Amino acid sequence: MKKGTGKKVLTPHVVIFVEGDTDEVFFGRLVAYYRQISSTPIHSCEIQNMKGVSRYASSKFVGKLDAEIIPKSERKGMKVYGVSCSYDTDVFEDDESPVVDWQKLRKSIIRLGVEEFCTIEVKSAIEDWLLDDLEGLCTFLKQKDVPNSLKGSNGYTKLLNLFKRRGKIYAKGVSIENFIDCLSMEKIRDKRKTALSELERILNVTIQN
Repeated sequence: MKKGTGKKVLTPHVVIFVEGDTDEVFFGRLVAYYRQISSTPIHSCEIQNMKGVSRYASSKFVGKLDAEIIPKSERKGMKVYGVSCSYDTDVFEDDESPVVDWQKLRKSIIRLGVEEFCTIEVKSAIEDWLLDDLEGLCTFLKQKDVPNSLKGSNGYTKLLNLFKRRGKIYAKGVSIENFIDCLSMEKIRDKRKTALSELERILNVTIQN
């Protein structure tokens, strides 16, 4: 009997690109939550930190995916099946000339043989998502009463003022490591499930309602 000559079946792998350090920690914890709660096994995945939304527009981004991430995954027996790009929408809201042409980027990524592509719109910034579990933040800050409203024009300044009231400093990319364990991913995901729906589909996440 002849041995099979078919190609080795590669395990589906998803790459989640995020805008910055705070997002990297948050999405890492979200993926861990998905693994815990999903009734179906989720695909292998990794998180890549872009260190700035403008880097999505750089040719180096697609180049790195093509020359580094995809080959590295294949050497490990995985195929980059899906790519997801997360970004804060605040830099796009008042910009007539968007920093990134997402349709153009989608086409460039699909040309590499990636089957699925999606964006995750974090409105308006990751701090707004963190504030979805205000109770968890207050637990971390040892604040007994959860305020009905917060002072600030956006999620970042609101979080900054919330921390300041308790004599603490909120710093992007640094502070989240201290309080991520106090946040309920279930609560945040429930409020942001529309924004996360495509990511969950690509990752093969199934959450029973």
